[in-house]
Amino acid sequence: MSDHGASAEKAAAASEAGGHGGKAPSKVGLWTDQLERLLTFQWLRFREILIGLKSRDLGVFAMSWIFMISISGAITVMVVGVFLVVSRIQVARKIEAEENAARSMAQFLTRQAEEAKRRSYTIPVGEFTFELVERTLIDNGDGSETERKASTGMAEAEVVVECDTEATCLWVEKSLPAVRNQVTNALIDVDRNELIDREGKRRIRKLIQDRLNGWIPEGQIQNVYISRLTID
Repeated sequence: MSDHGASAEKAAAASEAGGHGGKAPSKVGLWTDQLERLLTFQWLRFREILIGLKSRDLGVFAMSWIFMISISGAITVMVVGVFLVVSRIQVARKIEAEENAARSMAQFLTRQAEEAKRRSYTIPVGEFTFELVERTLIDNGDGSETERKASTGMAEAEVVVECDTEATCLWVEKSLPAVRNQVTNALIDVDRNELIDREGKRRIRKLIQDRLNGWIPEGQIQNVYISRLTID
């Protein structure tokens, strides 16, 4: 090879290496170049079609218009499809919102009906004043223990009972003095610490409920509420 040919070959290699900064092109660079060439090619074709719309060549003129009409039709179909999908989504969301609203309203009405039913089956028994005690175990020295009770004050409570039926409420109302006596017996020697504790209050309410249910001839007391409580 002559010196002139070797010089030309070296110049070409140097020019190619210089175009890439002396480094081999990356994959991102190749993809970018290919995308750029593709877009350029498509733009040139579209430009030819636009020019063909004014061409005097009947074949080129017809093909250009057919292509443009096809593109317009495809765009129209796409727009209509998107519109239908969006419309269906909006209708589905509206139906779901209406169903949720109807479900919430039904739940609200059910709770209201249950609350009204509960109120219609409740009756206040009255206010009660009772003694509070504190229990301690005293070692007798022989291995046995004796419970000692000491008064620690008084408490006042307003008691309301919930009946299973209206007939039970009517019976409780007619027998209110006897009912109050049963509640008073249940509140004898109430432990002060128990009355302060939430679980203790639940046990006291259950004690009153069980005492009344074991005494009334028919029907059931479903719950006992202490609506007001005052402790000395």
